[in-house]
Amino acid sequence: MSYITKRNDRWQATYRGPDHKERTRTFRLKVDAERWLDTNGADIARGAWIDPKAGKITFRDYSKKWLATKVDVSARTMINVEGRLKNHSLPHFGAMEMGSIRPGDVRAFVAKLTAAGRAPSTVKAIYLTTAQIFDQAVLDSIIIKTPCAGVALPREGRRDDMHFLTVKQVNELATTIDARYRALIYLAAYGGLRAGEI
Repeated sequence: MSYITKRNDRWQATYRGPDHKERTRTFRLKVDAERWLDTNGADIARGAWIDPKAGKITFRDYSKKWLATKVDVSARTMINVEGRLKNHSLPHFGAMEMGSIRPGDVRAFVAKLTAAGRAPSTVKAIYLTTAQIFDQAVLDSIIIKTPCAGVALPREGRRDDMHFLTVKQVNELATTIDARYRALIYLAAYGGLRAGEI
């Protein structure tokens, strides 16, 4: 149910949301009041309506709620997630309202991390943690869409090519080193084990 009433030289538009609460807004022009009602009515009809007040929660407050319900990671991973939030996401977005954060804000966040000399893999990890919060906010009907969509991340640099010793080089190293480590050289060269396993 929606309607428009004239109040002095203004037009007051009112509609009832899916939560059965009335929302009212005043406009100078009647056409603006009608447009506002039409937009909200269409959102309600297609199930895309979000309470305008929901997005006013700050990133800091929402991320606390998100963190308290995050149960899909190990204890070690949770420590990493908390560290990324505390050291990076909260200082940047903390006081901002969830509904006010735009893709440009996220791009600025990524650029700031990159300019601070963070490795591309670190920037990606921080970004993905932050993006999870916005994704959940969409599912919780806090915001309509995530501001992280389409944000480019720095490319990871090329890894150096691996160089392997030839059979001759392995034998030279094994005969040059202290005799008690000779077996270790051969095991490392041909055993296919990681350093910790050796």
